Amino acid sequence: MTSRQKAGLPYIVLAAAIFAAYTNVYQNAFVWDDLNLIVNNDSLHHWSGLANLLTKTTNACFYRPIQVLLYFFIYQIFGLSQAAFHGANVLLHAANACLMYWLGCRLGFYKRASFVAALLWGVHPLWSSGVAYASGTSDLLVVFFCMMGLHALLPDFAPRKFWLALLFFILALGSKESAVVFPALVTFTLFLVNKKRLQPATYIRTWPLWLLAAAYITGWLLCPVLNNLSQYGALVNSLYSEIYVYNFTNRTLTSLATLPVYLSLIIWPTDLHMNWASFSVFTTVWNWQVIAGVAIVVIALLQIIWGHGRRGLPLTWGLLWFVAALSPDTGILKPIDGIFAQNWIYLPTTGLFLGVAQMTTIWIKSFNSKKALMLAAGLTALAMLGLGTKTYLQNKILYDAGALFENVLKYNPNLPWVHYELGMYYFERREYKKAAEQLYTAEYYSHDLNKDDAMNLHMTLAFICLNITTAKDGGVSLKEITSALPTSKGTPKAIEELKLAQEVDPNDYAPNLFLSVIYYYLGDKKQGDYYNAMAEKASIGNKLQKKPPLTQSASHAL
Repeated sequence: MTSRQKAGLPYIVLAAAIFAAYTNVYQNAFVWDDLNLIVNNDSLHHWSGLANLLTKTTNACFYRPIQVLLYFFIYQIFGLSQAAFHGANVLLHAANACLMYWLGCRLGFYKRASFVAALLWGVHPLWSSGVAYASGTSDLLVVFFCMMGLHALLPDFAPRKFWLALLFFILALGSKESAVVFPALVTFTLFLVNKKRLQPATYIRTWPLWLLAAAYITGWLLCPVLNNLSQYGALVNSLYSEIYVYNFTNRTLTSLATLPVYLSLIIWPTDLHMNWASFSVFTTVWNWQVIAGVAIVVIALLQIIWGHGRRGLPLTWGLLWFVAALSPDTGILKPIDGIFAQNWIYLPTTGLFLGVAQMTTIWIKSFNSKKALMLAAGLTALAMLGLGTKTYLQNKILYDAGALFENVLKYNPNLPWVHYELGMYYFERREYKKAAEQLYTAEYYSHDLNKDDAMNLHMTLAFICLNITTAKDGGVSLKEITSALPTSKGTPKAIEELKLAQEVDPNDYAPNLFLSVIYYYLGDKKQGDYYNAMAEKASIGNKLQKKPPLTQSASHAL
């Protein structure tokens, strides 16, 4: 084997391990945010939509042009291919693991330590929620561009290299807002490799990155769309606005409480899921999670302050990297659209894994024992197999909407919108018993649903009561209503549900029309005429697409 082949072997093994762990993602359906960002995003379909992608925010009020630009080119080449979108994520993740290994080598870490860090990080199941999730690309892109930026600066961090790093920084910012931490990552890496690390003048050369970061933060704070707390949904429209969003102390305590959970998931990744809405807001320090978080911070600070020796410096760098990279998602300085998420530590753990692996390798080598090295190699192999297998199994929760929402409800059983989405999933697949079970549960909490979902909830329950099957397009036609009425035993309950839908929005076309058809069938012309008139009013008021006169539609249907 030539020296070039030996040098390339670690990258091949890293990529092979990651592709093996994610072999089952290519047929996963588009779910959740995939529908808005990819499936229903008309701007991806034609080149005329390119300008719109580059100038508009996403449905979640985020400006991430690089992410949607990647989707645009994937769509243009492969169309709406599940395999293509998932494959892009797996490829990016594998590239990130390889860049991570290369970074460790260029920082002077042991190659074996860097390889182990990149391998275990690459197959870790924590990242399944981003890699196996088609619209989870933003975090992958941030790591890719931040790593590329650091490689552009290494090994000497020459001032002229900062302009290339600045380009990668811009691309990272266009992928996700949390990339604003890149100057801090550069500064701490310069601290690691420069012998004059305690001299402030060493860091003056980083000024272009800090200037761009300051300009970006200023623009973000001044932008009314990006800096609008109303986008935080439940965080504002509930008690969270008082006890979390507008309470700095509670945000700090809650952030501390996330640390032991993150640590436990890194070490023992069980009970992973896509939605952590049940994560509590902590209002007192006298809680084991907060106390554990404080202990973690204290230990980390002691290491950072005094861990500058040969053994301690890599770990100090890894901890500084983790703190800097996680800072935008702690919610301490400014509340964000959640409290806890697995993908938020995707970038922070890259440096942490490298630092821990390097320190551990130094410690093992200090024993000067082949048995210790063999034991470490064996444990690494077992960890890789265990984590990779767990990742493979974890990918299955994103197989389709049913698997996803069932997994969410396993850990958050009182989320009405999830019961609603799962009920609609079952209804479209004609599993009416399961659909009714989920929708009636959602109906109990229907006051927490938005208007459209609440109305659709009641209408779908009405269709189930009438034993109506869905049309080819997933909707229900008048023909299906009239065909079901002669044999239906649930007509009274269907009327009740349709009236509840009509109460949600009296001016909506569909529930009024369906009520009129049912009452005409039952011979109640008075009620039929009333709801028919309401439907006609709704049709005129909303300027719906061309339809035949409603009275004729109802009569024709009957």
